[in-house]
Amino acid sequence: MKNFLLLCLFSFCVSCASFKQKDEKRFLSVLTFNVENLFDAEHALGKLDYTYLPLSVKRSTLKQSVERYCAGVKNPQWRKECRELNWDEKRLKNKLFRISRVIEESTTGCPDVVILQEVENEKILKRLNSYLSCGYTSLMLSDDSDARGIDVAVLSRFEIRSSKTHVIPFKGISAEEKKDTRSLLEVELSIGGYALRVLALHLPAPFHPARYRKDAIDFVESLYFKDPIATVVAGDWNVTEKESSDKKPFSKLRKSFFISDDIVRASSSARGTSYYPKDKTWSFLDKIAMSRNSFDSVECRVVNEMPGQRDLKTGAPLSFPLFGKLSEGISDHFPVLCKASY
Repeated sequence: MKNFLLLCLFSFCVSCASFKQKDEKRFLSVLTFNVENLFDAEHALGKLDYTYLPLSVKRSTLKQSVERYCAGVKNPQWRKECRELNWDEKRLKNKLFRISRVIEESTTGCPDVVILQEVENEKILKRLNSYLSCGYTSLMLSDDSDARGIDVAVLSRFEIRSSKTHVIPFKGISAEEKKDTRSLLEVELSIGGYALRVLALHLPAPFHPARYRKDAIDFVESLYFKDPIATVVAGDWNVTEKESSDKKPFSKLRKSFFISDDIVRASSSARGTSYYPKDKTWSFLDKIAMSRNSFDSVECRVVNEMPGQRDLKTGAPLSFPLFGKLSEGISDHFPVLCKASY
């Protein structure tokens, strides 16, 4: 009888242990968002941020510098913005509020990790964080050389173990083209004692040769294979659908990573994260890649359901209004959210 009771007790303990182990599956949520020109309203020495300044500054203390820079802007619309945009506190506060709402409402309780593109500096990153109720205690910005001063950034509630900014080794790039590139931000987070590497990127725009984006993707692969720990790579990859189909730059990466647009295509009718009006084409420029050896399953979606976030006719993401009334619009990119179990 005594042995029987001991056997029952042992079986009960094993059953409880198995149940507990099953319940210990954890989840990680990651959001990437190109916030489209999140500048503060002050001039940064050495940066070409003249478009995003108050008119009171453009027409007084920095008048000559602004006029000289704006005259050299080739795109007529951008030249108008450079000369006439009044990037004042009212407009800036409104943009910060709209971005914060998208992040907060993308998932219950906010994403665990947020990767942002086109953030001017640490000051504006901290201001954005002050608008959020997500409890992010870790903030990191790339130490970048982009001529306009737009960087990539990471926000998280997890502790940062280390960080590093990598200069991507683009082959054969000219000095002028290099001004329009961003570095790769590597942040190692501590999640319950485990290490998670986050690689935040913003690759060269589609009008640059495809080989530059391929150089960057090859560099990401080299970092991962050198040390294949749990890794998330996220940001604005700037690879159009045509380039992805013709050049197949993700074929090798796909073997080691879950890639968000593969998952989105299989589970929803979302057409992309960015829309090019001239050709009426959609692309998944914004992607999250999560290492297959570290995550059991991954679910992803395009975050495009916020009021005022998209054009009702085309469904395209709406840029934040730069002139006139502060009507609809947040960014010309939709964010992507992924949830993974591990």
